[in-house]
Amino acid sequence: MVVDLAWTEPNVFGHLLWNPSVGLIFFVVTVVLASVVAMGSLGWWLVLVLTASVAAQCHLIFAISAVALALLAPVVGLVHHRCTDRFRWLWAGVGVGVICWIAPLIQQITSHPGNLSVLMHTDRTQPGLGIGWGLRVLATSGSPHPIWLTRSPTGFIPTLVLVHGHSPEGGVVVLCLIVAITVLAWIFGRRNLAALGAVAVICSAATVLTFTTFPASNVLLLTYLHVMWWVPGILLWIVAIWGVIELLRSLAL
Repeated sequence: MVVDLAWTEPNVFGHLLWNPSVGLIFFVVTVVLASVVAMGSLGWWLVLVLTASVAAQCHLIFAISAVALALLAPVVGLVHHRCTDRFRWLWAGVGVGVICWIAPLIQQITSHPGNLSVLMHTDRTQPGLGIGWGLRVLATSGSPHPIWLTRSPTGFIPTLVLVHGHSPEGGVVVLCLIVAITVLAWIFGRRNLAALGAVAVICSAATVLTFTTFPASNVLLLTYLHVMWWVPGILLWIVAIWGVIELLRSLAL
């Protein structure tokens, strides 16, 4: 992912102090760690909580996906691993979460209104881009023409052209395919593939929700925030290729 982003999104590495760039790096790590945790290595959850917290606090564009991965990856891991290890990993992760979020929570309690309250009410009266846009974004990420082999568009109009080149129905197809791969992998005992597929489903659904609720009045910001589409795009293709390999192996036996 990092090598691909360095090629398709070189501006990220040229402006690492900019909060969307910092958030993207931690979001990439969050996706990778969520996959590790989902496959049963629950001890990594405390690091996942840390990276997800940083990504979410760097920019709201990563918040829904990062928080969803941090909360749901250990659930998948428990189903996969079937071992609680006395939940020591859970208490460690909760402790890290408290450390990461204690400052925003204190500010929320001691200030009126707190920053979290302001964020919850900001643009509430503004309509979002809608479910159709969210599904278009997912279709763009999971396109048969891999987005991760495409240089990022520069400018607002090319970004709109990229998204509107895909239909909402395409997003539904992508989501259904990734769910089908996940379910079939679990049924046929390919648990690691099923775990990674579950992470891809979570990331895909969160991406749709993020851009469904994205304020329409802020659509110009997509000129640089569209960079996050490359991450679920790579993840979706990894799951799809792994699924094809497992299918070919099964047919060969």
